[in-house]
Amino acid sequence: RWGFPSSHAANAAAAGTVLARMFPRWRWAFALLAGLIGFTRIYVGVHYPGDVAAGFLLGWAVGLLLWQMTRSGLKRYLNQKV
Repeated sequence: RWGFPSSHAANAAAAGTVLARMFPRWRWAFALLAGLIGFTRIYVGVHYPGDVAAGFLLGWAVGLLLWQMTRSGLKRYLNQKV
């Protein structure tokens, strides 16, 4: 209705993915929060379920990519000789 994919769902999934990697003990809380954000987009009628699902998939993929890029860059930075 408003856009495909849902950017709210994508942002929530990306942030949740990165935070879950940083704080694995809290991963279910981050997943629940992202799920609630997606649900509200459908509930208020601004997105169809497919929009939200596509946003979650996109956000998850971007979150994993950011995590890998940040982690490898951080390792290189920390291993540099001073």
